[in-house]
Amino acid sequence: TQSAENFLIESYEWCKNLTNPTIKVYVTFKDFIPGHQTIDANLSTPITMGENAVLRIYLELEAKLRRDRWVHLITLEDDFCRMAQMYFGEFWYDLERAAAVLPRTCPIQRGNYHIMNHKLNFAKLKLQTFPFGRLRVTMLMQDKSTKNVLCCSIGIIANYAP
Repeated sequence: TQSAENFLIESYEWCKNLTNPTIKVYVTFKDFIPGHQTIDANLSTPITMGENAVLRIYLELEAKLRRDRWVHLITLEDDFCRMAQMYFGEFWYDLERAAAVLPRTCPIQRGNYHIMNHKLNFAKLKLQTFPFGRLRVTMLMQDKSTKNVLCCSIGIIANYAP
């Protein structure tokens, strides 16, 4: 099957058009072995993240014939709490535990959160059907009422066949 089990995050960066995001996420990826990747992460948020925020995820697949050409697969959109529960599930709860937050806590209160040497277990993602190849994942969070962009990041994920 085409699962997320062997994901490898190759890169992660802020969206280039967002110079000073409200919510700041810094991630360092280590151990670039498919299915065995660890991270250090810091999240700084001056606001509560929950139903007040809309999370939009754009998923694209790299075209096989030409690198840097991306084909849109799907766009997911809902409030932050529902997205965390519906699509990330136990994967998100593991991140919460690693940041000393009680699993299933939502909204996430304003503050600073730190994760050190956390092994990413992509098999715990609730959504598991992904094509093989390189995926570009753009995550954009906006304030529901003002439409201000709170955070935006782009990750390149390789999905290797087992």
